[in-house]
Amino acid sequence: MLPTIGSKLSPTKSLLAVAASMLRTLLLGASLLATASFAAPPQAPTGLGPLRIGMSLEELRAATPGVEWTAGRPLKYSQKPTEFTASGVLLAERRFVVKVSSRHHGFYSLELDHAYAAPDADDCEQTARAVFAFVEPQTGPMRPPGEMIRGEEREAMGAWSTVKLSQVLKEEEFKPISRAKLKGRKPARRWLRATTLESAANRTNPFIELETIPGHAEATFAMDYRRRDNEDTCHIRLVAQRALNPPPLQQLPATALTAAQAPSISRRHFEQSRLAVSVLLPASGVDVNVQCRVERDYGRTRDCRLSELGDRQKTIPGLASSVTYVTLISTPNNNAIITNGPPPPPPPPLTPEALTAKVHSTALRLARAYQFDMARVPNLDRDDPLPVLVDIPIRMAPTDLREVKATDQAVPLSQAGFRWATRPPASQLEQLYPKRALRAAEQTNVALVCEVQEDFSAVCAPAKQDPRPAPDFEWAALEILTYYRAEPMAKDGTTTVGRKILQNLQFRLE
Repeated sequence: MLPTIGSKLSPTKSLLAVAASMLRTLLLGASLLATASFAAPPQAPTGLGPLRIGMSLEELRAATPGVEWTAGRPLKYSQKPTEFTASGVLLAERRFVVKVSSRHHGFYSLELDHAYAAPDADDCEQTARAVFAFVEPQTGPMRPPGEMIRGEEREAMGAWSTVKLSQVLKEEEFKPISRAKLKGRKPARRWLRATTLESAANRTNPFIELETIPGHAEATFAMDYRRRDNEDTCHIRLVAQRALNPPPLQQLPATALTAAQAPSISRRHFEQSRLAVSVLLPASGVDVNVQCRVERDYGRTRDCRLSELGDRQKTIPGLASSVTYVTLISTPNNNAIITNGPPPPPPPPLTPEALTAKVHSTALRLARAYQFDMARVPNLDRDDPLPVLVDIPIRMAPTDLREVKATDQAVPLSQAGFRWATRPPASQLEQLYPKRALRAAEQTNVALVCEVQEDFSAVCAPAKQDPRPAPDFEWAALEILTYYRAEPMAKDGTTTVGRKILQNLQFRLE
């Protein structure tokens, strides 16, 4: 007969029931302990010791009582600190020096370093393994980074991880030796490496800085033991960091920006001259919208492209092929300048698509000449490293071409009574050296006739020379002069606008 609710059991049966209940409790507890000990490791690093990824300065101080934290590396404009450092943070009974970095768009990094005088490599490794076992539940399983070379070994560490072991008998040696071949000898250096990142072969660029890879979280472990001048040092380094996917780039209308620098008269003339060799623009001109990434700090443009994807397929009406050479200098006295010579047979006319592509290329180069005053943009976080997107309208017309007249009145710059106020840096001059001439180790001197314009830029053209430099040297010299600016006033107190000078540029290989 089965007992019912409210019925009484005999004392013997009662004791058996209690024993069975206790046994079930013990078994359940053992099961929970076993489950806890073999629980799956975290998929992404959460922190290191008492420190967690994402902690504020107040939270860092609360997690490490008695430790003094220092804030540093403030942002340029908001002065908000981005780096916090402390010494003596306890982890696995070892005191670490800690650097915490926190920047825009969720980037956060914990870097922990511990160094001490170790009696030998084995002591250093034993300490490192103890530290690793302490942090592995937070970092998750690690694997050896990069490729394995001969003499390096994979070794288990912690509960789920594998590390790369490398060691050499002498500091100056670069060929690792395995433990089996060590045979009781003491290495001069031993290092262990492990990371939660996938292998370098699976990454687009294995040499890119880790913090520039968006949408990732990783941890790295490193141990370095070195024996130098009978001084053994052990260095243990732990890093855990996170970088979130950046948000879409902020778009600003061109009307919200003030141009601190626009393509000069000289630059427009040069680009139109280069374009006019093959393309004639309609008298009404053409308009092209170019979208560029603009730096929030200095306002420079980069990565420019056509604003609309479909524009690259569209053709611009009114374009025509140029079948004659463009005369850049026009004077009543032709013997004062160099002429372009008799025109060669006209090339076949370009297709509308090819004409449009050349106009688009010119528009992109003009857009890259802009620089904006970002300080005038309201509510713009200029500390943000991400650029903003700006659509820049580019207008090109035949009126951008200017002629240098009366060149027989040009004088050398040393006699003109003024100097160049700005010149391009040497790095820019090196980039404009003709690539063909570099390969052939050619050097030359280019003489130019230049006229100072209203914006103090200089519109130039090749002067008479014998022998005449190669065309690529002349074009390079003309482009270099677009970066020059004249002083507003000459020594005699008159304006430099309209002054005509002779300018020599030497192309030399050093």
